[in-house]
Amino acid sequence: RRLLAASALVLAAASSGSASAQTPPAARTLTVGVFSAPPYTMKSAGGTWQGIAVDLWDAIARELGLQYRFQELEPDAALTGVEAGGLDALVGPVAVTPEREQRVDFSHMFYTTGLGIAVPRRPEGIRWASLARAFLSPAFLGALLGWLALLVAAGAVTWLLERQRNPKDFGGGAVSGIGAGVWWSAVTFTGVGYGDKIPMTVAGRVVAVTWMLVSVVLVTFFTGFVSARVAISHFEQIRTAADLRNFRVAVVDGSPAVEYLRRQRVKARRFAHLADAVRALAREEVDGLVHGEAALKYEIQREFSGVVNVLPDLLEREFYAFPLPTGSPLRESLNVALLRVTTQPAWRDIQFRYLGH
Repeated sequence: RRLLAASALVLAAASSGSASAQTPPAARTLTVGVFSAPPYTMKSAGGTWQGIAVDLWDAIARELGLQYRFQELEPDAALTGVEAGGLDALVGPVAVTPEREQRVDFSHMFYTTGLGIAVPRRPEGIRWASLARAFLSPAFLGALLGWLALLVAAGAVTWLLERQRNPKDFGGGAVSGIGAGVWWSAVTFTGVGYGDKIPMTVAGRVVAVTWMLVSVVLVTFFTGFVSARVAISHFEQIRTAADLRNFRVAVVDGSPAVEYLRRQRVKARRFAHLADAVRALAREEVDGLVHGEAALKYEIQREFSGVVNVLPDLLEREFYAFPLPTGSPLRESLNVALLRVTTQPAWRDIQFRYLGH
């Protein structure tokens, strides 16, 4: 009898589950999983959900006349709930992958995104200020003082070697003689070579030839420094992913960007929260920030619009869709409504509301 009773219970549960699965979605209240992931899904102070994915789902539900309730879960638990059939759908930034496609069905994709690169916005005046700082930097000033020291040393040595054999050009007291030697070393360095002072001794000419060679090296160094700083003053900003290794890069700990930068062998400064990383970028404590494009744009337009920009290139593209249980009767009608809603101006309004574009 106990065996018969247990069998009856199993059959009754199976019949109940089958009847629920066959119930048209519009005839019952759907249970929809959700998790917090700004700007796609966010809970307001009043406890209601909003965001790009939430507003899109709500528009689709109104289009189809669906009743639903949200159930907040962790992302992995929510996807498992869809796979097991406990949830009718999942709303959030869920990327379509081959592994997930084997576990659940997906709606049509509604958003294409990826990792974005945010950089400070630098007006022309800031670039010239950066150029001025370069010429006032300790490294450049140290090189300049070193050059002046060599200039004086070359002039003084030439005076010592030439003052007796060539008093016409390098004679006189120490002050006037060294002054003449410095004048000679300066015109030799610049390549002007007036010819009014010429070393006559063998030792003096050896010094002259040596100084000419040194001058070529020093002129090349200073020319290269100036050219590089002029170029950098206009382009000292990350332009593409290839530039990341040469700049100070920030990343949010635990985000997909951490793994991406690790694979690219880019060292990055880690921040606990996206808001902190964006503030550091706005203060130019870092040169770039790699994070999800939509989250970057959402955070920037809230506080740093006009101060920080997101580059147009995307890294590691992802395609977001709504997960559904395998064989869900909702899928076909959902896809039709999704295509209809995303071709209307209201979809652009939703994106503008959260991303500012």
